[in-house]
Amino acid sequence: MTLRRNGILAKETTGASTIAYVQDSDAVVTSGNPTVSLLHEITAGDLLVAQIVSNSDTNITSITNGGTVAVIWTKSAASYYYTAEDVGIEVWYGYATASASSASFTAVNIGSGSDCRMDVAEFSGVKPSGLDQTVTQFGGGPDISTGRITPAQAGELFIGCVAYTGEWESGQFDLLDVGESLGAPSFTFGYAIAPSGNAEQEEIYWTQGYGSFFAGAMASFLPA
Repeated sequence: MTLRRNGILAKETTGASTIAYVQDSDAVVTSGNPTVSLLHEITAGDLLVAQIVSNSDTNITSITNGGTVAVIWTKSAASYYYTAEDVGIEVWYGYATASASSASFTAVNIGSGSDCRMDVAEFSGVKPSGLDQTVTQFGGGPDISTGRITPAQAGELFIGCVAYTGEWESGQFDLLDVGESLGAPSFTFGYAIAPSGNAEQEEIYWTQGYGSFFAGAMASFLPA
C-alpha cells in the first residue's frame, strides 16, 4: 500500500504509529508577520510544527506565543533560493509544556512587503526531544525536491514542504496546505506517518515536480 497525497512517496505495511495528527490552522499576509490561531485546546506534551513560506530574503528569527500556550520554538530546517523572485521555506517545532485552551503563534522578522504563508499543526504521540533528521534542497529546477531521509525506525513523523515557481504534478503526502502565498511563490505543506512494524524502511522524498526554481525542507520525528 502506498501513501499518495500531495507531496511525498512512502511505502506502507501493516501496523500503526503512536503518532497522530490533531489539528492545524494557517494564516497569510502581504506584509509584516503572520499569526496563526489554533481553534481547539492544545494538550501538554504534544508536538507543534510550523511551516512557513515567503518570497522574502530575510530569515525568521523567532516564533512568539499568544493566548495561554507555552512553547519553546526551534528552527529545524530552512531552505532559500534567491533569484529575481526569492523563495524561502522554514520548518520550526516545539512541545506544549502544558495544556492550553487558547493558542496563537507569530513568525517574527518577515521582510516588509513580503507575501508569507504560515501553517501550524499539532501532533500527539511524538517522543520528547524527538527530532530525528532534517534535509534541505534548493535549485533552479526542473525537478522539485526536499531531499531524502531514510527513517531511523518505524512509526516516524515526516514534515515536508516546498516553495516553488512553476507547476506541481501529483504527489504522495497528506495535505496540510497548498496554493500560492498571494504572490510568488507557490507552496505545498504536508506530513506523513510511517507505520510501525515496517521492516523495510523506505526513503521518503518529493517527486514529479517541475518549475523555474524552488526551495524544499523536510524533518522527521521519532514516536514516543
